Parts: sequence; structure tokens; C-alpha cells
Amino acid sequence: MDCNTTTHQAIVKNDTSLLHYPDGIVYKAYGGYAITTGFLIVCISHVIIATMIIFLNSIVCHAFLKYHHNVDLPEYCVISLSVTDLVTGVILLYHVSNMLGNYQIVEECLVRLGLGQSVGISSFWHLCILVLDRYIKITRPLHYPKWLSKTSIILISISIWVGCIGFGLLPLLGWTTINIHQDEFCWFFEVLSKEYLTVSMSLALGPIFAMIYMYAVIFKVARQQAKAIGNNVLPRHQHAYQSQLRQTIRLVKTVFIMIGVSVLCLIPMAIVYILHISDTPKGMTREQKGKLMMYSSGIVFLNSLINPIIYAVKIPMVKRQFYKVCCWFKHRRGLRPNVIEIQLTESAQSTG
Repeated sequence: MDCNTTTHQAIVKNDTSLLHYPDGIVYKAYGGYAITTGFLIVCISHVIIATMIIFLNSIVCHAFLKYHHNVDLPEYCVISLSVTDLVTGVILLYHVSNMLGNYQIVEECLVRLGLGQSVGISSFWHLCILVLDRYIKITRPLHYPKWLSKTSIILISISIWVGCIGFGLLPLLGWTTINIHQDEFCWFFEVLSKEYLTVSMSLALGPIFAMIYMYAVIFKVARQQAKAIGNNVLPRHQHAYQSQLRQTIRLVKTVFIMIGVSVLCLIPMAIVYILHISDTPKGMTREQKGKLMMYSSGIVFLNSLINPIIYAVKIPMVKRQFYKVCCWFKHRRGLRPNVIEIQLTESAQSTG
């Protein structure tokens, strides 16, 4: 979900804005709008977050491309999720540049805000597919090779992208509260209708509830199988299956952490959406809603920054690639890498 256009709450039209923003005006953007110090600081912080998102997720994508022969089926979902986070960083950078310049092109703004919704929804659906993969793997192990394959995962991922992008373009196609041929300004709460935001929230919450259900079943089945293993109920020829089960449970725990982080980052923005849709409280102005949206969107973008860090901790090939990047930076600064970094680098070279 996008860092929404909240320029109106920090950009003012004339010099009387000094009465509302005592920290003063830094410069005036297009159309004579004044950019305040506080707003500029928020934009700079967003630029830093966006740059880190692009950098870290680029490392993740490079790791999967480099060690593509070692990529497991569920990791294709991780690749698509990392690409989603990478696109999120690019959109955030573009959005900040637009806010600082205050370029009021309504069609462009509709596309920008709509695609911001698209990447957020895409993230949750790719997480849901990742959980679905583990759900089938544990509950229907015999059917797993028939139901899911590399081709089917790629086709599902493409379908998610096409659907989300299509939904993001709906405001440009007419699902908006303004007349794009008459209205000059493009503000989030004045552009995207309450009905559109309601559907957007539903598309994000739907996969969350589905993941909660699948996780409940996964943990129930895993607990039963772990108890059977402990009681030696399973025969010895299923020891290989036991090893696969433990590996699957580790991946399930990793995805559970990712889902928890995503939900925690989404909650502030979801609250702002609900306040706007329900007109609660009645006295809240659009400027106040815009200010809340600006800060809550920053928390949402932290999710795209945290995900690659989780990959680096939990996925060996990503961990090796991160260590190689760290070694490269140390070499550039004239520092010697430690023994662990050397070993991981040599391991990456041997497996690559």
C-alpha cells in the first residue's frame, strides 16, 4: 500500500503557512507551494528507507539468480515477494520526488497511488501462496508433486501480478471521486473512493485470514506427526520423511515471522483507513488524516526493509550473498574479513 499523497497537510499555499508551521519554509515547489522543514525531514527519511529497500532486495534477487540451481519450489515465491519489495522501494522513491516537486498531474497521480495499492496487496498474496505451498506439503504430501510445480508457482505469481496491477489501474479507468478532466489536484483521500479503499483492505485482509487458518492446520498436523515420531510410531523407512518434515517446519517458522512483521506494519495504516471509511471521529479533517497516513505509510514500508534481513538470517544462499557483499565493502575500505566471512565466501564459490 502506497505512501499516499499527503502533500496538502505539509505543503501550504502562501506565506501565512508560517503561522501553522513554526519550523519555517525551506523552499517553494511547483505552483508556489511551500515545503516545510518537518515535511522535508520526513521525505528524507523515506528516501533513506527506499534506498535501503532497493539495495537489500537487489542482493536477495541476485543471490537467487546466482544459485538458481539450488532454489527450492517455495523459494520461487520468496523471489517474487522480493521483487515486490524492490518495486515498492522504486515507487516510494518516485513518490517522494513527486511530493517534493508538487507536480500536480492527476492521471499520473492516479496511477501512482493505484500501483502503490497493488504492490501491498501483491505482497500478502505471495505470502499466502508461500503458506499454501507448506500447507499442501504437510497435509497432502502425496498430492504435493501433482498439485504444485515450478511452472504452476510461476503461473500463480504472474496471475497475482496481473490481477493486482489491474486493480491498481482502476482509479485511472474511472473508479475515483474526481473528474480527471476538470480537477487540478490529486490528494489521496479526495481521489480514491471509500468503496475502492474498502475493497483494497479486503484484498489485503483476505489472504491474512486464509494464512491464519492454514497455519492452525499446519501446526496441528506437525504436532501430531512430531508426537508420532517421538513414540516411534512411524517406521524406520520414513526417516527421510522425518528430515523433510523438520526442514518444512523450519521454513514454516520463517514464513510465520514474515507474516507477523507484515501484519504489525499494516495495522497503523489499516486503522487510518478504517477511520476514513467510517468517518470516525467526525471532527477529523483531511489534513489530520493525511498526516496520520504519512507516518503510518512509513511503518508499512519498513516491512519491505525487514523482509530481506529475515531472508539473510534464515536462507543460507541469501546469507552467503550478504556476507560476500560485506566482504567486498570491507575490502574496499582496506579491512580484512574475519574467518567466518572467508569460510562463507569460499562455500558460496564452491556451491556456485
